[in-house]
Amino acid sequence: STVSEDQLAVDEKMIRLHSQKFWLYSAVDLCTNEILHMSYLTANKQTTRWFLTELHQRYQLNNVEFLVDDANYLRSVLAEDGYRFQVIQHGNRNAIERIF
Repeated sequence: STVSEDQLAVDEKMIRLHSQKFWLYSAVDLCTNEILHMSYLTANKQTTRWFLTELHQRYQLNNVEFLVDDANYLRSVLAEDGYRFQVIQHGNRNAIERIF
């Protein structure tokens, strides 16, 4: 594994709850497979930003690199807000897919 302590996998998945669509956001520590934070929200930039801000404040993620797939809102908010991230669809990032 090439996962380092300063990497987290973050993903979003669409779920249905009582016939309504919501987005399940989660962050996973790749070394332990521990879910660090999870929320379900409507999908837009503001709610994505809220999730990332709450995650950052809870864990003081000053030097973390987020591993994301092609999730549109995550990529754009991470880029706009100056977070370090890497788009990766195979390998270590897939740990979050197994947890989902």
